[in-house]
Amino acid sequence: MNCLPFSTCSQNEFNQLFCESKSADQFTDLLSSHDFRSILKKFTYDGQLSNLNCYYYTIDEFNNKFCKIKKNVEFSLFHLNIRSLNSKLREFCTLMKLLLMDFDVIVLTEIWNYNVNFYQNILDGYCLFYEMPVSSSVGGVGLFIKKGLLPKIRNDLRLPSNTMLKSECLFIELTKNNLKYIVGGIYRHPNQNIDLCTEGLHSIISKISNL
Repeated sequence: MNCLPFSTCSQNEFNQLFCESKSADQFTDLLSSHDFRSILKKFTYDGQLSNLNCYYYTIDEFNNKFCKIKKNVEFSLFHLNIRSLNSKLREFCTLMKLLLMDFDVIVLTEIWNYNVNFYQNILDGYCLFYEMPVSSSVGGVGLFIKKGLLPKIRNDLRLPSNTMLKSECLFIELTKNNLKYIVGGIYRHPNQNIDLCTEGLHSIISKISNL
């Protein structure tokens, strides 16, 4: 990835380049260059890239594709970065009604700390668990857990709490059909130390693999 344009720029440097009109030509020159097109072409032949199963679906396409197999799904999870549950409450509830699949867990990131206490019962048959930032109103993670899955918050599975890494993390142990599952939601705030976050994730994964 180091061969990509701007790969050596920090987030602040990139924003500065993008915002300053005198630097705008750099974007046009680099992104339209033959070298950059060659890099993109090389990635299209990358074996690992071709194995990624990432598609966009309309609601109807999703329902047509997944409702046919939902009886064979042992455990289902849905994730959405919502950027304020309070402001997008109606859209979120509408989406969940339109998707003809009862997910076991619905993970929301960036729920924001506005009226979250009032949203415990917005989805029939689900309980809401959440972790909010201490010194900010934005960020946070929330997990809607289907009732009957015996949720148990795993406080031992958390990213390290320190001033060097601003993040929210919540892991919950669930039981379905006598099988145990551990589901987590993590939100790392922008411009945080990625290495610290990666080390924390490795530590959590190591703990889970040894259970």
